Amino acid sequence: MKKSIFLVCLLILTVLALPSLATQSGVETQQITFGHIIITDNSATRNCVVAATGGETCDASGVLLLISGEAAFYRLSGFDPNTAVGAVIDNATPLTNSVDASALDIGSFTINPPIDTSPQTPDASGNMTLKIGATLSTRAGTTYAIAPYHGTYRLTITF
Repeated sequence: MKKSIFLVCLLILTVLALPSLATQSGVETQQITFGHIIITDNSATRNCVVAATGGETCDASGVLLLISGEAAFYRLSGFDPNTAVGAVIDNATPLTNSVDASALDIGSFTINPPIDTSPQTPDASGNMTLKIGATLSTRAGTTYAIAPYHGTYRLTITF
């Protein structure tokens, strides 16, 4: 009986000693999108860049931008305002479609504010908004289907 009480007390002490670990959260409020593009010449790799600070640019030769894309938005909350918060983006998968085997590559991620290169502190309420941009690249010589393309990446928040 005493052993059970000790374990319950230890569990309660552990939970009470670490209350802030359960309060941090991160929510994606907008996915990154590269808008609507037409690849007019894919004899070489073509790129479109969605900037974390806003806007999209595509190679003038070979890509026609019909509708601009937008950066991803993440809302971080529940952090101590004095905590340095950093981020790492990895495990990006190529963007694929459900029509054929063609794929677009995604990489060169950027974050605003640049917590991937210089940790930042949240506002006085413990909140922070991140904007994430990236570069979309074609694979030279590939023919692309007219279809939505989807991929994933992992955002890891460190503090």
